[in-house]
Amino acid sequence: MAGAVTTPTTTTTTTTTNNLASCGFNAVATSTSQPITSPNYPNDYPNNVDCTWTITASDGMRVQLNLIILVTERNYDYLTISSDGSQLVRLSGSHSNKIYRSTGSTLTLAFTSDGSVSRSGFNATFVEYQHVATTTTAALTCGFNAVATSTSQLITSPNYPNNYPNNANCTWTITASDGMRIQLNLHRFKTERNYDYLTVRD
Repeated sequence: MAGAVTTPTTTTTTTTTNNLASCGFNAVATSTSQPITSPNYPNDYPNNVDCTWTITASDGMRVQLNLIILVTERNYDYLTISSDGSQLVRLSGSHSNKIYRSTGSTLTLAFTSDGSVSRSGFNATFVEYQHVATTTTAALTCGFNAVATSTSQLITSPNYPNNYPNNANCTWTITASDGMRIQLNLHRFKTERNYDYLTVRD
């Protein structure tokens, strides 16, 4: 009598990758701008994320964060920015073109979301800079000479985003290499109208 042949059944197990485990990092800020984004950006971030980024500057330097855009579920999903253990700001909803600076050598970002409704999150860059102490004297040292490159470089008024001092007189001279030109992107500008000026010359 002929017997029946049974084919063994193979069970395939699908492993689900935990997309919450791969967010956040420790980094060293340099003079070159570096990117930092929420998970999956520019797509929506996942629910229930809890990410931390710690950015450290070299000795004598500080960290500047350039927040290009932030879009979260308002009042439920947050980006918290701290420096050396003190909170600088807690953001939720929509924000763009903001600058935050560390009070010491370390800047920390913490991004959290709840269990429902997600948005595109945030896109930012960070860079280290030389902190200039606030002075009440008129002879504030500011301005520099620089060579423009294909990498975006930072230029701000003294003490920005805090108020600039009185009687400041600063000059920045930027030079391009042979055959090239310079593009200046002015993200934000606010002065005392009719009294304080920024003059751009070619």
